[in-house]
Amino acid sequence: MRLFWHGLVAVILCAFWSNTFACPQAQTVDEEGNVIRLLQRKFSGVYELVLIAGDATQQELKSRLTYDGTSDSACRFGAVAIARGNAWGWHLAWADDESIYIVRMDGEAWVNSPPKRFAFPHTQSLKFQQNGSILQLGGSSSQAKILLQSDDEGRNWVAK
Repeated sequence: MRLFWHGLVAVILCAFWSNTFACPQAQTVDEEGNVIRLLQRKFSGVYELVLIAGDATQQELKSRLTYDGTSDSACRFGAVAIARGNAWGWHLAWADDESIYIVRMDGEAWVNSPPKRFAFPHTQSLKFQQNGSILQLGGSSSQAKILLQSDDEGRNWVAK
């Protein structure tokens, strides 16, 4: 009985760990110091990418970004990134097994542009950087280093 109990606790802890901590998350703060997070959430048994405002105790769903999820795994996206987009909103990026997707999210209406898609299979990390007026999205995949660049606040992107 004691061995079974430890086994059951381990299974419960593993399930909690995989649904809570294993999936990539990205966060930043808005101009008022509020935490804004990009993460995966479950909707009717399906995992989707969402934008959340608030900390772990108080969270407000701002926008659901994907609607084509699967119930197979909590971690559909191997990498996510978020950055403030001047006064108008947010730059968001995420990667699945085949591609990277980048959108601009309005910070008032919480609506986004259609995602721009770049074929970079098995992306493992993503990070936005602002270099003057140039916005860059860097990262790595199993095949190469990634560098995408925009000189018009994220409206258009080119691979470098």
